[in-house]
Amino acid sequence: MGHCLKQTVTCVITDESTGVSVEATNRCSVGDATVCPRVTLGCASGEGYENCGPPVHAEVAAIADAKRLGMSLDTARVYGHTYICGPCDLALKTAGVKRMFIHGKEIAR
Repeated sequence: MGHCLKQTVTCVITDESTGVSVEATNRCSVGDATVCPRVTLGCASGEGYENCGPPVHAEVAAIADAKRLGMSLDTARVYGHTYICGPCDLALKTAGVKRMFIHGKEIAR
């Protein structure tokens, strides 16, 4: 499973009590492709994800890594995108993330 070929999104989750952070990026199964299949097929933004193989969003990957390390999931920072999709927002809330930032700007929780 490699990183997304179209748009790399990174999520950094920090345990504020220890200062420990984990970082994860979005991933998908694109084999040995060098160009995003969605670009090759001319898909509109937000469409054609079925051509990427099973995706893993950066937020979900960072949550899993933080939980494996036994971290408190206090703050999440997302880079590379302008919004958080509904399923990732729900995952972050369910995981207990208290503060969320997109490109350095705090968003209401």
